[in-house]
Amino acid sequence: MATITNTNLVLDEQIGVQTVTDDNDVLLDQALIDDLVALGVAGISLGTDATTGFPQVAVNTALLDTTGATDLALSIPADGTTSGLFTVDGTEIFLYNEGGVIYGREAVNGVADPTGDLAFAVALDKTDVSSAQIYLVQYEPLHHNDPLAVDDADILSFAEGKITLDVTTTELVTTFQSLDFASIPSGSPQETLTVATADLTDNHSAKFDGLIFPAGAVTDPTTINTNPGTDDDLNPNAIGFGVKGGQASQLNQNEGFFVQDAAWTSASPDANEIGGIRFDVQGVGGVKSVNIEWWTVDNGIVIEHGTDTVVLPGGSSVFENYTIESADSVDQIYVRFFYDTKQSTSGVRVENLEVAFPSSSEVTVVNHEDLGTHLVFEDAGPTFDGITGDATPFQVGLAANQQDTGTFDLTPGADGSHVTITAYTDLGGTAIEEILNADGTTLTYHDVATDTDLYQLNVTDSGYTFDVLFTPQGEQS
Repeated sequence: MATITNTNLVLDEQIGVQTVTDDNDVLLDQALIDDLVALGVAGISLGTDATTGFPQVAVNTALLDTTGATDLALSIPADGTTSGLFTVDGTEIFLYNEGGVIYGREAVNGVADPTGDLAFAVALDKTDVSSAQIYLVQYEPLHHNDPLAVDDADILSFAEGKITLDVTTTELVTTFQSLDFASIPSGSPQETLTVATADLTDNHSAKFDGLIFPAGAVTDPTTINTNPGTDDDLNPNAIGFGVKGGQASQLNQNEGFFVQDAAWTSASPDANEIGGIRFDVQGVGGVKSVNIEWWTVDNGIVIEHGTDTVVLPGGSSVFENYTIESADSVDQIYVRFFYDTKQSTSGVRVENLEVAFPSSSEVTVVNHEDLGTHLVFEDAGPTFDGITGDATPFQVGLAANQQDTGTFDLTPGADGSHVTITAYTDLGGTAIEEILNADGTTLTYHDVATDTDLYQLNVTDSGYTFDVLFTPQGEQS
């Protein structure tokens, strides 16, 4: 089970604590400062600057489910790895692991430098692993890609593999064990075979039961009669077995088997499970290929299903290590063999079988889960409250060289603000052309017939000017 849940840790760059929708900002009060300093987070002790709005902190208590984890750690590919992010002025940011805290530091003279200014940090509080938290800290504004969008319409995150959460667990791990068919006494075919592993220190055994599959598609192999008579009996030899129904030493058209741990019972279905089966396949009588269909079954339900066409080598050579392996341990694995040509005479032998059994004692396992794609920075948007006009607000004489001016009542976002013209009124259809310059700060109304500029609106981050460039007929300057 994944430790990182299907959610994100979102920090909104807007000045102040943002908690709307999915924002996870939290107040950087003295208690949180003390906690972060104790974790070794740098640049946090003075709290948030009221003017810049930084540093900011976010935490999402729903991000991690640490059930079963015994330890956690943050990691990056290497110190000096590019983060893929840039400051608002275009400086590249590089990753460093400093005492378990992942920092994003600005480049110095264009190259990675462990002394570069702090841009962001990712900190893990695992004081109690069962309630561990990830903190996302931002020290300065970041460059976002869409100048016309803010908040969740313009987000930044890390590419996969940049920042990883390493999760340590102790668990039973399945490993493939060879089966000792040579220990089975020779004799007539049997309804089932119980075969111990070849490792004398291991106490597992596999139970095989032969099956005769019906022609056509099989959705649920558990519905097949496991004892229709003697045709499905298994005929063992020193390295494998065949099914009696066709030619007893082979697996012919629509013959197969299922395998489980010999200790498995329906009374305790979650105990004594297996993780897979592996075997060699040898063609008999010149058969060139075989279709192997398989199902994994847990608690009576088909979990996985697949079919592989195996091209067989010629002569006495074998196709080695055909493997069916489940992502999670299961109760049974069902296997069916069928052929596209010469169905009445084609057959294969399965040899050198191995079954994946769980380890007898728990082992320590470290899984690496991508964290960076779950860390999100939302772009800060300015607060626009209105326009303060001049002595005659929003009025201008219709004569050349007349001008109206105004001041924007604007509070910039944490990463500054930039005013652009995004929409405007069409004054005259095709007769008057509206020309907006490349950076969206100047709009000119142009008379096409006379090739004359009529009016021009200019905006800056502080205000606007509207100029009349041409005196219409009948007007006076």
